[in-house]
Amino acid sequence: MTTNELVAKAVGDLVAAGVEHTEAKDNIEYLASAYAPGSEGFSLGVHTLLGDTREANEDSGSLWVGVVKACRSIKQHWGKESIGIPTPALPELSDKLCGWRGLVFLSSKPGIGKTSLAFHAMLDAVQSDDSVAGVMLSYEMSREEMSKRLLCMISGLSFRDLSLGQGSAREKFARVSETLDEYKSALKKILFIDADMVPRFKTNPNGTLNDPFWEINEKVTEFRLQTNTSRPFVIVDYMQALPVCTPEGHMDWRSDMDRDRYTIAGLNRMQEKLGTDNPVVVISEQRKDSYDKPGSMASILGTGRASYSADAIIVLDEVEEEDRAMALQEADIAADSLVMTEKETLLNARIVKGRDGMIRGKTLLVFNYANTTYREAKPLEISLP
Repeated sequence: MTTNELVAKAVGDLVAAGVEHTEAKDNIEYLASAYAPGSEGFSLGVHTLLGDTREANEDSGSLWVGVVKACRSIKQHWGKESIGIPTPALPELSDKLCGWRGLVFLSSKPGIGKTSLAFHAMLDAVQSDDSVAGVMLSYEMSREEMSKRLLCMISGLSFRDLSLGQGSAREKFARVSETLDEYKSALKKILFIDADMVPRFKTNPNGTLNDPFWEINEKVTEFRLQTNTSRPFVIVDYMQALPVCTPEGHMDWRSDMDRDRYTIAGLNRMQEKLGTDNPVVVISEQRKDSYDKPGSMASILGTGRASYSADAIIVLDEVEEEDRAMALQEADIAADSLVMTEKETLLNARIVKGRDGMIRGKTLLVFNYANTTYREAKPLEISLP
């Protein structure tokens, strides 16, 4: 056999064993650069690669198999800008997270804009990447309420003006139908799950593990097949409102702590099944006794297990008027260069916990509470003549 034929055969053997073609080709070409194809060293190298692959596929549970699989996973991200799902409209926050991924808890006081931020990020991800599908698991608001919020975001109108048709609202709304065409393909890739679709979360009767979110995993998998997407961006709104049954199938928990532990374990299991590089963003209430402790990891209402289990914790807090100058200075923004309307407020998105390449710190955001839109705080750019 010629050198090219030997290399092609080795690549084919690896692909047949379950290695992706690009990875197999890279490995064999690297091996061929060290040993002449057909030599004893080359043959031994191919044999070792095949053995490692078969062992990884069988998965004996050893740490060695874990390392082999980790090597595969790491190589998938080489040359890319993020590990998780990026959100171009929120570039600084996305960069700190190295893409949205893992089990992410998003916490704040009531009414700050947790759901709006999560939805804004998910919509941005779905719009900017054809491989991403969005899943909104909502037990806080109905699909109709969420759809009206979306119309506010798209039109730039407040909920009041949109609903009552005040001022120039009717004229602006008439133009929304044109704008909606830009969102049509993205919105078809977002699944909205509420209590009408899944009334309660119960353990899979055919499963061996306590897995209350098995039905969600099945719906997400089915939706990904329907939309021809590979990466889910999931929002859970919100943790304390989820109707999770006990392992025995009833709603009477001995304590809130037992319920939270079981729920968080189930969310972890769901996230692992969806893929560690994909996000499950869990919105959580904030403890009242932590309102005066901005950015505290203990602010998540419920058991401390949430803090231990999360891959990332983002705490949203409003920047008070007396703290605005300091917040802008920390963000390297001149006070007179940030233009805001009377319906906008400054928020700090604090990553207080971040694993595996995430960067802890604050991102200054501008939230328009009238039309529920977000943007990162940036100085006004003036074009000089």
